[in-house]
Amino acid sequence: MSDDIPGKPMRIFGVKTHHCLDIVPTPSGDCDWCEEPIKEGEVGFVMDSWAGGEVTDSYWHRECLMRNILGSVGHQRGECSCCGGEGPGDPPDMTKREAAKAAVVEYAKKEQKADLYDMSQNARRHTS
Repeated sequence: MSDDIPGKPMRIFGVKTHHCLDIVPTPSGDCDWCEEPIKEGEVGFVMDSWAGGEVTDSYWHRECLMRNILGSVGHQRGECSCCGGEGPGDPPDMTKREAAKAAVVEYAKKEQKADLYDMSQNARRHTS
């Protein structure tokens, strides 16, 4: 990172699953996506956020960040409006966190990624 650019690289909390990221203590705060509290033992990321000319820490549960990369369950199935469908992006009966977990499971099932599937065991019942 250049000296004239403020901020730090992405960091991970919970379990060191990415060898190139520094591990930091679990933050005290809410996830920027689902707005649920970050709890001890959960895995996620701390990234820089630029707002109002200041750099602040932004906290994300792992599955919440992945949902923003992979897209919602409806998007992955081609059912949402951006794919020409009329269905909802996230299942309407789920919280944002539950929907994020379901999106990771949906991707894992399609891509046969067992490690991701196991990561979000709680969402299995929502995507059957």
